Amino acid sequence: MHELPNPVKLKFIEEKVTVTIWFDFCGHFTNKAYAFSSVGDIRNVEDEDNCDDNPPSEHAQSFQAYLKFPPELDVSNPKTYCDDEEGESLCLLS
Repeated sequence: MHELPNPVKLKFIEEKVTVTIWFDFCGHFTNKAYAFSSVGDIRNVEDEDNCDDNPPSEHAQSFQAYLKFPPELDVSNPKTYCDDEEGESLCLLS
């Protein structure tokens, strides 16, 4: 059975933003996967339960989180991906 890593959340305190990196399968019966990265606002602990209801601020949207992979890994050029649930993310196909 194939498994993907759990999402990773990184906080950049000085910039007051958080970066989330997560993965998704690219179809069935393939060895390709998507890698996504998105930038959001750092939330208070009590706001974390409701953070999906709040879109990222203009400040958070002014950043993009680029992912860098070793040259041995064949990765597509980053593309911007938007949806109603996650907002705007960078997407790479590997």
